Amino acid sequence: MTITEIDYTNYKIFVFDLDYTLNLHEFHTSDYTEKIIELLNLLKKHNKILCIATHNKYPKDYLKQITIQNYFDEIIYEQKNVSAWVNSIKDYTSKKVMLTEIMNKFNCNQNEIVFFDDSHHNINEVNSLGIKSILVSCKTGINTCEILNNFNN
Repeated sequence: MTITEIDYTNYKIFVFDLDYTLNLHEFHTSDYTEKIIELLNLLKKHNKILCIATHNKYPKDYLKQITIQNYFDEIIYEQKNVSAWVNSIKDYTSKKVMLTEIMNKFNCNQNEIVFFDDSHHNINEVNSLGIKSILVSCKTGINTCEILNNFNN
């Protein structure tokens, strides 16, 4: 499914990967950050739940760098190489596990979530749950204009 084929107003939860989806690293520009902030503001205005599901071990640092850390209701991330005595740490092996946790936390069905990622593997994995998944380019990230136009029509 492509970004233009979805009626985003039908979804309750928007889940984003971080690396090369929201944070483009070497491709990242201030213009892209402004578009992401505009999109996140619009989603919040429409009472959407925003989540991050990432294998990045330090998502809060990256979110602070691109000034979007306060928009998210839930941030689930990979936390490997942590001392075993910390029993609240989870070792996520897949985005499927992360998205299942989000569904459980917010008491929603898979048809209420849309997921954005730059990895074909993660998209296929999450699609197997019946969740709408959008593959984004690792060089351009989310096409914010298409989603913004959907809400403005």
